[in-house]
Amino acid sequence: MASFLNHSKPLVTGMVRMPDPENMLAAIRNCIWDGADAIGFQVCMLDPQYRTDKTLTKLFSACAEKPIYVTNFRVGFNERLTDEQCVEGLLQALRCGGTMGDVMGDLFNPTPTEINREPESVKRQKEVIDRIHDMGKEVIISSHTKIPMTINEVVELALEYQERGADMVKIVINSLSEEQEMEALQTTRALKKALDVPFLFLCNGSHYKIHRAMGAVFGCAMTLGVHEHDPIHGYNQPRITALRYLLDHFDFTPDRVMLD
Repeated sequence: MASFLNHSKPLVTGMVRMPDPENMLAAIRNCIWDGADAIGFQVCMLDPQYRTDKTLTKLFSACAEKPIYVTNFRVGFNERLTDEQCVEGLLQALRCGGTMGDVMGDLFNPTPTEINREPESVKRQKEVIDRIHDMGKEVIISSHTKIPMTINEVVELALEYQERGADMVKIVINSLSEEQEMEALQTTRALKKALDVPFLFLCNGSHYKIHRAMGAVFGCAMTLGVHEHDPIHGYNQPRITALRYLLDHFDFTPDRVMLD
């Protein structure tokens, strides 16, 4: 059975976000051809008229039995939807073949940093997580904070999401200098030591490219890429072919050979 858990190597996940089924299908196939280990399907970017069980099932069946990471955020066609409606769309996608559903860290209580600690909404989040687990599916809890964060701040937040029931934790921060990007690499190592669940830690901002390429080497359980850079898929995720080459052809293991 497809899963994002218990892999010996980080998964290269090809993100697809198209407004119609034909272009979505092409994006999926291009990601697979590039060598993606998994597919990230952004339901929020698919026009609602196409979000039928039949169409979603057909698109997921094109993923070649690879694990499918599903998001249904408040962006794209979802800007006017309630959080309750976003949750129902996420559950629909999981029923139709998705593997892992993304539960927003500020679900039921939106905040600028997508971080929510309000007890009642956290309780409701846990209920959604239980519903997903009852379906036999996996849960990733995510926050796109849009601000720089220290090592301790990221680790503390990740531990909270682990406690809420996440099978995987995802935190995206802003990195605005070379120093912050180097600290992000240290944060990745700290997360690997602190968490009992796998994680995805990413950077946006002006200084993100090194960490986006190297995060999987330092401990991320998966890394996100795209088939090509364009106005729809954006420009801050590496191309899958570049990630594939980096992870498959470079030896990052410590040198154990002792030379005189």
